[in-house]
Amino acid sequence: MTDPTAPPRRVVLHADVDSMFAQVHQRDDPSLVGQAVLVGGTGPRSVVAAASMEAKQEGVRSAMPMSTAVRMLPSYVIVAPDHERYRRASAHVMAVLAASADDGLVEQVSIDEAYLAVTAVDPERAARRVVDAVLAEVGLTVSIGAASTKLGAKLLSGHTKSVHGPGTVTWMDDATLLAWMATLPVRALPGCGPVTAAALHDAGIETVADLRVADGVLLRRVVGRAARAALVAGAWNQAPTTIDPPSARKQVSHERTFVSDLATTTSIAEAAASAAEAVAGQLERSGRYARTATVKLRTTGFEDRSRSRTIAAGTRDPETLGDLARELAVEAWEAAGEEPIRLVGFSASNLSDVEQPRLFG
Repeated sequence: MTDPTAPPRRVVLHADVDSMFAQVHQRDDPSLVGQAVLVGGTGPRSVVAAASMEAKQEGVRSAMPMSTAVRMLPSYVIVAPDHERYRRASAHVMAVLAASADDGLVEQVSIDEAYLAVTAVDPERAARRVVDAVLAEVGLTVSIGAASTKLGAKLLSGHTKSVHGPGTVTWMDDATLLAWMATLPVRALPGCGPVTAAALHDAGIETVADLRVADGVLLRRVVGRAARAALVAGAWNQAPTTIDPPSARKQVSHERTFVSDLATTTSIAEAAASAAEAVAGQLERSGRYARTATVKLRTTGFEDRSRSRTIAAGTRDPETLGDLARELAVEAWEAAGEEPIRLVGFSASNLSDVEQPRLFG
């Protein structure tokens, strides 16, 4: 119980709109409330873009083949994506969060997630007020984690949603948070992907508690010096607390799922070049230039392979990006063992507002 005589404290909140795409459809169409809603297409190659909480409770997940999802559900409704509607809902949510935040600052990290800071005697009650405000003004539920750092808040928002359900809040002070984090698998820490987690597992390091007491020399040998430092810092909740103001878009991308698999070098390379042309158009409209190009391929077995290249100066020239896309697509396909490809994507990052005259150094 919070001591009402205690001084106010600043805490970071991570707000995550619950199953946002599906929830927007349920909000706008009351007949969908309580139903398993799947957002996506109905074609033979369609995947689940988003699923309602009712569908998730049956094991359905985003990016799952739609054909698999419908077999898992006793009843369901499929709705077509409406990205403009999602953007409007997101903007409304962010405005409500800003009205509750210290200095009105919100750090939006995706269409349905954001960080904000609040100063309050009772952080849990303050977070609850934010949840209530979003529900009252936008008609959507959000789950919020509250802690002294962004890392702690992010971990707790996922925890509160999975344990207590949508529209809930979890707050922990530093001592309680550190004790709880000790029980988590190392995979929960940012920067600990499947490969790193597997390497740590082989070294006998399974939990955050294991990581805290692991030998430093062993960790450097297993994951490298930089990763070791980042993981240990995360294990002790040594993480950023600042709320960064909105920044310019960091990446522009385009991808396409094909009805029939692509299985030749030429078809895959040209699909990547077509995606790059679409991205070049986005860059032109935004007045930006990119230095890093990335091609992503997804096999029929849903394995992703990507290849990136950074050039010396920014460009938005379709021909330049197309040539890069073709080369990277060939490299990525070789890395995929030349398996048939169902999805091809291209993204441009490392963006700036300035075009430099020399392209390759």
